[in-house]
Amino acid sequence: MEFFIAESDDAALKLQQANQVQAIFTDAGWPLPSVSRHQSNSGLALVAYDVQPPPRFAVVQRTYQSLDAFNNKFLGSPNVLVTRPFKPGGDMRKKVATLQSCLVKHIEALNEGRFQAGWKEIKDPLNTLGVARFTALEKTR
Repeated sequence: MEFFIAESDDAALKLQQANQVQAIFTDAGWPLPSVSRHQSNSGLALVAYDVQPPPRFAVVQRTYQSLDAFNNKFLGSPNVLVTRPFKPGGDMRKKVATLQSCLVKHIEALNEGRFQAGWKEIKDPLNTLGVARFTALEKTR
């Protein structure tokens, strides 16, 4: 198998339409606009993910109605909110800590509300999946 790296999903689609590649792999949040804008008569089809996912990944079901793909299986990766480190006691560190506290406090509202679909997938906002957890105070070494 030979792999090509395209600059964008649109560039990958051009390679596929020119018969330079047989399939396109992409990674993004759902719903992916570069997929959902296509119609069932576009000649494109989504292929279901059908193998055991690696650790920390899961098979998720998603629908792209415009492509007549209902409950299609995809390889899903969990969402993790990350930040860069900020100066201990600094203004930006306090702002990130406030955001973190607000998200944890209101996760149920985010799960249940009319927000981006990714919020519904967060069951335990304290589970960092092995990524170092942000703390408001920098630990001394």
